[in-house]
Amino acid sequence: MNINPDYQTELYHHFSLEVPELLSTIEQALLNLQAQQSNLDQVRTMMRATHTIKSITATFGWETIKNIAHTLEDVFRSICQPNVVIDSEMKALFFEGYECLRDPLMAEITGSHVEPQQLEERSKLILSRLQEKFKDFLLTPESSTPSEISFENIQIIFEGSIAPELEKTAQNIVNAKPKDIITLLRNLAQKFVGYAQAIELPGFLAIAQATIAALDNHPRQARTIARLALEDFRSCHAAILCGNTLYYPSSALQQLAELKFVSVEEEEITHNELVAIDDFESNTSTDSIPIASTTHFSSSGFDPPPTNLPKIVRVNVEHLEQLNYLNAELLTNQNRQFLQDGKMRSSLRKVFSRLRQFQQILGNLQDCSNPLLLEYGVQRKNPFGSVYSPSFDTLELDSYSQFHELLHTLVEESAYLEQEIDHIEQLSRQKTHLLNKQQKLVTKSRDVLLDARMLPLGSVLNRLHPVLEQLQTSHKKLINLTIKGNEVLVDKAIAERLYEPLLHLVRNAFDHGIESAEVRQQRGKLVQGKIEIRAYYRGTKLLIDVQDDGQGLDFDAIRNKAIQCGLIAAQTANSKSESQLAELLFEPGFSTAKQISDLSGRGVGLDVVRVQLQAIQGKVAVNTEVKKGTTFTLQIPLNLSIDKLLVCQAGEKVYALSADTIDQILLPKPGQIHYSEHGRVLRLNLTSGSQLEQGELIPIYRLSSILDYSRGVGEKGSGGNTLPLLIVSSHHQLQALEVDRIIWEQELVVRPFGKLVSTPSYVYGGTILADGRLTLVINGATLLDFILNKQMQVMESQKTGLIRSIQPALPRLAEPSKIESSKPTIMIIDDSITLRQALVLTLQKAGYQSLQTRDGYEANAILKTEPKVDLIICDIEMPRMNGFEFLTHCISDDRLSQIPILILSSRTALKHRQFALKLGATAYLTKPYSEQQLLSTISQILSELGKQKNHDLSTRLREYSHEDITD
Repeated sequence: MNINPDYQTELYHHFSLEVPELLSTIEQALLNLQAQQSNLDQVRTMMRATHTIKSITATFGWETIKNIAHTLEDVFRSICQPNVVIDSEMKALFFEGYECLRDPLMAEITGSHVEPQQLEERSKLILSRLQEKFKDFLLTPESSTPSEISFENIQIIFEGSIAPELEKTAQNIVNAKPKDIITLLRNLAQKFVGYAQAIELPGFLAIAQATIAALDNHPRQARTIARLALEDFRSCHAAILCGNTLYYPSSALQQLAELKFVSVEEEEITHNELVAIDDFESNTSTDSIPIASTTHFSSSGFDPPPTNLPKIVRVNVEHLEQLNYLNAELLTNQNRQFLQDGKMRSSLRKVFSRLRQFQQILGNLQDCSNPLLLEYGVQRKNPFGSVYSPSFDTLELDSYSQFHELLHTLVEESAYLEQEIDHIEQLSRQKTHLLNKQQKLVTKSRDVLLDARMLPLGSVLNRLHPVLEQLQTSHKKLINLTIKGNEVLVDKAIAERLYEPLLHLVRNAFDHGIESAEVRQQRGKLVQGKIEIRAYYRGTKLLIDVQDDGQGLDFDAIRNKAIQCGLIAAQTANSKSESQLAELLFEPGFSTAKQISDLSGRGVGLDVVRVQLQAIQGKVAVNTEVKKGTTFTLQIPLNLSIDKLLVCQAGEKVYALSADTIDQILLPKPGQIHYSEHGRVLRLNLTSGSQLEQGELIPIYRLSSILDYSRGVGEKGSGGNTLPLLIVSSHHQLQALEVDRIIWEQELVVRPFGKLVSTPSYVYGGTILADGRLTLVINGATLLDFILNKQMQVMESQKTGLIRSIQPALPRLAEPSKIESSKPTIMIIDDSITLRQALVLTLQKAGYQSLQTRDGYEANAILKTEPKVDLIICDIEMPRMNGFEFLTHCISDDRLSQIPILILSSRTALKHRQFALKLGATAYLTKPYSEQQLLSTISQILSELGKQKNHDLSTRLREYSHEDITD
């Protein structure tokens, strides 16, 4: 059949969707047949599926595949014979025949390479064995079954017998009483049951059986049943004449057949009230019908799905990806809303606090104004005083000036303002409540979407057990298949693509990897071979290992075969590395098999694995050891994922670490940190169930020293001498990552980087934080593995201690929190907000961080909780605590006296400068200032400070260089 090019693409799309399901149906039926030989329903299922495949392949003109399907259909039909006994050889032949059908079809769908000649030779070999095995049942006339009646004969039967019976019954029912309708319809249905069983038409049989069941359940609704049954029989009749033999009962008839209930008593209908069947619908009371509406199908030949099937529709994978992306965007926006809501509530608290201060000042002002009223005896001029006001002294009647009236108005307005703030706070609480509800909805929608597009990988992996059992039975080779990771969730679209590669790898391990029992005994191995499949997630990748304990890859055989195939030149063959030779396994049609069998030389090589993985942007890697085994690792990337991440500050940067890789978070006590010749270590307080043994220590790695990916933060940590440690397990060993601050733990969207961005193994993506910034997502365990591997490489090459270049900032410091940051922080103390903002802009442009305070009193309060200040710019004339008083206070404090203070004042007199320098100021500049001069002075001060710190650091390192670990 020649397909119209206009429809070829669309038909091929339907073909690629339908054929894998049909193949899966045949495979599952074969496995079920293996467990229960007498189940004829499984046989009919296989017959229908192979018949459909035969029709499809005939449509596309694929004669070889069509002939294979036709032969299998005949073979499956022969199983219906009562004297057929299914033995292990027959089961093996069924699977081999099925593989002859499956391999070329899947190669056509995936675009992988198949050698036509090898395929045809193998197919002839397998099909000839099948025909020889079943020749008695396929050829003898007495073995012919009703299912062997040709489709043309079925059409003749329907035209010659079924159609007249339908018309005759329809005419008789028109003028019949309800009791007679039951008799006529039951006789017709019983006759049709016989027809359907004789020529094996399950859909037609189902309609007839449903009609009988409906009459038994609801005899008083005989007219309704007659109308529905005749409609279904006629539709099925038309469908079969058009080539569709799988028409099933309508939902209305099916429910009448299944439901049994008490209906409203029907009124007696006389003969004169009878109408034609076509008019039943308009004259029958719908109240007595248990179905709200009846589904009608045209006579075009398409059958309705069985009513007992779940409601499933096909959805384009791209649409699911878009939904997943939108759900991720919802989560990101929701995190931003929570952050903004928190900031708003924090701002409200500050506004309310300011209002309280303002009201307190107003109260003080009122207290100060009352004595003025009495002291000066302020009298309000009243032109009507002579008429309405007798003479009162100041004690008998208060009189207010305009000042007092304005003050009273301020008090009232502050009260109104407090009410409005309370109202805004109430709205804020309501918004927080709505955000929490929205979070639940987003989480629920994500879970529903997850259920719709994900399924446990075990649904794919467990299908390999019966296949391997069949191979063991056929080839007398004992294998133990171990599967780990059945609970790992994977996208359904990806899962459908994984079965074929995994099946090829398992078969390859069975045939090429695992040795025979004799060879395994000679090599001191267990007779039973082992194949292990392990699935797990690593970052944004799904990894599946297929490992065997066989003989490993034979690189000599691979090299010789590659030379024969012309893949490599004989002159350069010996120079090829093992990894290069392993890559040849995935060349189209490449196989080291010496002869064609049901396992090897089938024309379908391991290139199918690579081609199918490439269709989902996956990769496959090979690792082998001679006489120990081979591991194939499938790597499938994920577009994005939602993980629980721990967002931390390390130095001046922010990183997100996978929370699953962190065993414990602790704030160590001073006595738990010790120093060795290799760096700092942590001694945990041992408890029952601890992973540590007595005396074992955990090395500490400072995250900001290991990583150097610039991404600054706007806020500094609260600081302190004790920094939090993240305990991470790597290769069953505990190690600690030191961070400056833990910001929050949150579910965030992890997006993998594109191919243009080359990242280390421990960086598996990026995420957008709630404040809109992009940061790296790091796997803590993989990071520590990376560091240890680098250290081992250097130890092997240089035969020295731990490499310092990998971890340059692991000095043995008593106070690691005081390591200098890359962006100095400068505190600005000035009572003018305009000047403060001008200085902030100047400093930010120069790359500094800044803190703002109004006077020395407020600065002193902030410095108690913010020790990471590198320099202070201070004015002189300020309320509460001026610049001179602040300098005096700093001199008396050991910690504050170490911070350089730059005085920036409008006072240009020499005595102000000298007095400030005498009190301990580092430099003195005057307003208006020059930005260049200011920044130059700051740079010079910080440079001198850095030199002093380096000198102190070297001194402290020498002090600790010979110290031992102490408890």
